[in-house]
Amino acid sequence: MDGFNGDLCLGLRHEVNVDVRAYYEMLENDDEGTACRHPSNDQEQEFNCRSRCRLHLIREIYNCTAHSLSYLADKDYDGYSPCDYTTDVERTENTNSTDEECLKSCYRNCKQIRFRVDHEIKGPMLNSNLTMVTLNWRSFEYLSLEQNRVYTVTSFIAEIGGSIGVWLGLSVLSLIQVSQHSIQDLLLRYTSNKQSLQNGSCFVANLSHSHKNRNL
Repeated sequence: MDGFNGDLCLGLRHEVNVDVRAYYEMLENDDEGTACRHPSNDQEQEFNCRSRCRLHLIREIYNCTAHSLSYLADKDYDGYSPCDYTTDVERTENTNSTDEECLKSCYRNCKQIRFRVDHEIKGPMLNSNLTMVTLNWRSFEYLSLEQNRVYTVTSFIAEIGGSIGVWLGLSVLSLIQVSQHSIQDLLLRYTSNKQSLQNGSCFVANLSHSHKNRNL
């Protein structure tokens, strides 16, 4: 979910208006800008993954554990004592270390809710020791988008099987038709040849008979 990150100065009145803009449910992918996963119960969420990357970065630079990230560490802080911001931060000012490589292993959830957050400062409080934040939820009419695969593995195999079955069925019918025509042609030829032989025998017999009559 998209959140809001801003300074809430003490002694001021803040008004925050929130709108739910859209709900997205995407398919798992590794594309740049849309890479996401459907995390299971034993997998780390994106927020904790990013926080852990920041924890390791601070330990690499300052050799200590940030107080805000101490919940990710063991009881003994894994050998990194809590940071003393009065001394540890001043120890290393210039560094080229980043958490970009670590963040590549952090995937957003494929189910996302997008918000629009408007933050306004309404002025100072009468008592400077007090801070007031007014949160207003506005419209809940939002766009819902869901990605689905055109073919699942099962449906794809079934589709291929059906196509092959139809093709084989047509092939068998074609073979039967070809065989039938071939047999019919053979029968017609055999019948024609038999009739020709019979006619030839009769013609020879007639010639022999007529020749005998002439001799007589």
